Amino acid sequence: MESSSDNPHLQLAKKYPNILMRSNWTGKLLEDQIGCELSIGYGWLQLVDDLCGKLQQAIQSLSEEQRKGFFATQVKQKFGGLRFYVSYGNDEIYKLISEAENQSYKTCEVCGEPGESTNDGWVMTLCKEHLEK
Repeated sequence: MESSSDNPHLQLAKKYPNILMRSNWTGKLLEDQIGCELSIGYGWLQLVDDLCGKLQQAIQSLSEEQRKGFFATQVKQKFGGLRFYVSYGNDEIYKLISEAENQSYKTCEVCGEPGESTNDGWVMTLCKEHLEK
């Protein structure tokens, strides 16, 4: 069983707690809990990491109330592409999300190398090596 310190999804959530982790309504983060559904392959973790870094900057322009209410509700793969759903956004936020989602169609979900969308009954984006497996 993977420990929380070895779980790259949890490490990413802890890096961006205001986006990917939820509080227990007292403002204290719940230890080892990812607040949103984070269902992506390891190959897309860097895409999401880069996106969250840009979102951290973008949400600074929001009002304090909007910043407090901003979080990712779901991060997943659908039809071979990244889907990153948020509680609130503006044009800048949605543009950043769209750019990351578009990049996912060129990035292997498994390893992060260049890939392309495939459809063998389940639509995925894979590199040649992982497509053959």
